[in-house]
Order: sequence, then structure tokens, then C-alpha cells
Amino acid sequence: MNSPLPEPRRPTVERSVRSIGEAVEALQELTARFAAFASQETLARERCDVNAVARLVAEMYAATGDVRTALSPDAGEIEADRTQLARAVTNLVKNAREAAGREGRVEIRTSRTTPSRGEMARGGGGESILIEVLDDGPG
Repeated sequence: MNSPLPEPRRPTVERSVRSIGEAVEALQELTARFAAFASQETLARERCDVNAVARLVAEMYAATGDVRTALSPDAGEIEADRTQLARAVTNLVKNAREAAGREGRVEIRTSRTTPSRGEMARGGGGESILIEVLDDGPG
């Protein structure tokens, strides 16, 4: 029974989907705060594929369809607490969605960067992995 949604109902359904998404975000934040308080969280460092974390966060927003990804296949892995990394990216996406507004788009990008000669001369490290969250909102 896959009939198209009648046009008069579309705005109501879209508002409802956004409201559900916002409620899920609020519950995720509340749960994360409670977990941090209850367990006095300790970091669990492990090898993390940054693209897998970015995909996970984007999938949490799949119902609204306004978070895209542009993931570099060579972004690689980092040593980090996967939960904290996912939480940080989720918070950036949440802020970007708010800045983008109802019709805006958000994109999570990953890449591997090499420092410039100037950075190397100043003692900068080697390659880095960059995670960006961009939006097309005003400001």
C-alpha cells in the first residue's frame, strides 16, 4: 500500500518527521549527559575509522535526509574514543542543522591533509585527518 502522499498532507508529515528527529536529538543528548554523569566516563581509546563514524552520524539523520557525506577513501583511522568522537561530530551536525534552517543542507566531509612546508619548519607534525561539518545556512 505505497500510495503517494496527498499534497495537502505533505507539510504536516514533513513537520512531524522534523519534530520526531528533534525529539530523538534531545533524547540522545539527555542520555549522553546522564551516562557521563552516572559513570564518570573514562576514555576508551581505540583505532577508529573516521569515515565509519561520519556515516554512523549521517545515518542518524537519514529520516530527515538533510545530512550528506563526502568521505575521502584515504581518510583512514585515528586513535580515539569512538563514542566521544561520534558525540562531537553529532553535536557539530546538530549545530549545523540549526544554522542551515529548514531548507538548508549539511555535509560531513573527511580528508587526509599534509602540512605545508611552513608548518613543517615550525615543528608541525605529519599528515592529519580532517573531519569537517559544513552547512549552507546564513552566517
